[in-house]
This record gives sequence, C-alpha cells and structure tokens, in this order.
Amino acid sequence: MGRQLENIDLVFVDIGSDTVQEPTKFYPVKLASAISGDDAAIKNQSIDIFMVAFYAHNLPDWSKWNEALLKFEIKYIPQKDEKIDPCDAAFSFDFRVRDASSPGGFLHRRIFRRSKITDELELKVTLDEIDEKFDMGKITNILTKTSIGSVLDLSGYTQYIQLATDIYNGIADIAVKNDQLWNEQFLLKSGASGGAGALKKGTYVLVATTDSKGISLVKWKDDYSNVFYKGKHLHIGQSENHLKSNYLVFNIEIA
Repeated sequence: MGRQLENIDLVFVDIGSDTVQEPTKFYPVKLASAISGDDAAIKNQSIDIFMVAFYAHNLPDWSKWNEALLKFEIKYIPQKDEKIDPCDAAFSFDFRVRDASSPGGFLHRRIFRRSKITDELELKVTLDEIDEKFDMGKITNILTKTSIGSVLDLSGYTQYIQLATDIYNGIADIAVKNDQLWNEQFLLKSGASGGAGALKKGTYVLVATTDSKGISLVKWKDDYSNVFYKGKHLHIGQSENHLKSNYLVFNIEIA
C-alpha cells in the first residue's frame, strides 16, 4: 500500500478552573470543533504561539532515525503596514527522532510573537520527511545564527516577515521527499465554532487518527472522552501509557 496523508483531529486541553497546568495532573481533552471559543476575551487580541512537544509514535522511515521538517503557518493582521488583507507567515523546524519518542527543541518554543487576530485564526500544519541525502544541519546552523531562525515577531514589518517565510519555504522545497505525512489546514473561531475549531487561550493537540497507510490508529472513543493530557503527552484513561499516534502540542497565549 502506498504512502498517503495521515488523517488528523484537533483537540483542546480542558484545565478547568486551574490557572496553570499541573505537570502531574491528568486533564480531559475535547474536540476543538465541539466547544466554543473565548469570544471577547481573545477577539481582536495579539497572541503568541508556542510549540510544546511532538510525539513520534511511528514515522515511516526505513532507518532507526526519522528526519522530518515541520512547518507551521498562520494568517495574521499586519500592525505596522497599511495592509487590510491578512498576510501569511510560516515557521519551520527540522528534527531527528526515533519512533516512540519525542525530539528536543520543542519545549515551549515561541514561534510567533504578537500576532494580531480578528475573530478567527487560520492555521496550516505540514509534516514532511527530509531526504536523508540532504545536509539539513548546514541550513540549521545558518538559521540559528540569525534572528530569522528564532521567532517571527508579527508586529514588525511585512517585508521582514515575508523574507523569513520565503527562506523557510525554500528550505522545505529542496529538503523534503515527495512523501508528505501531514498537510492540514483549519480555522479557529472566537465564538461558536459552527464546525470550525474553537479559538481559545490554552493548549491544543493535533492528533493523527490514521497512519500513512490509511490504517486507523483510533483505540479511543470518537469524542475523546477517555483521553487525557498530562506532562505534554496524551494518555488513554488516567494511565501512564502514551497514545499510540503521532501528535503535536502547541499553545496559544494572549501577548
């Protein structure tokens, strides 16, 4: 069976009345499309977006290590340019990881700063396998020595942001294979979701529900009522066993 895109769900971590997440506590998760956003509390705000963790249950690589490139794109409102239409910005991160483990470099890594939004936020996440013959380390070294390689401040000028975005997209074009794993675009809304995801301050998780051969990974309830989040990982029930799926954790915080 040939390679295909993994199917993805987006869930939100419900911390209830807690002001911060306790790392040793199990929190329930809910489908982002089944809840409402934070409405006026987040509408027309500036937000920061952080990577938190990626768990690689099984990436389809023939070697012991998986080389991958994750690209996270958003639409935002320029604050210092007289543009009306939302603009695109992309942040990419290359990593090397074994199956059933998490790569370093994700922990609360801010990727977008002061991104102005209206009542909704458009996101796109892609995950590609890097060609093992491509020396990604050389490109990474260049990026990490410049401000372009750290965080995109979306309160700045559009030309700078577009430059950074073009560099990342150019790397993706030459470094990845044709076998893409994720290519997911979704909408978060500050009010009633109406089928879209809820736009809220807090923690989200993108969860693969099938593998790259189309085989279902779902060993949990469709509404995620038996899935819990603890210590940057998803669990079935309040046990220490990680969800057997690839998933990405990210945070949205009001800047």
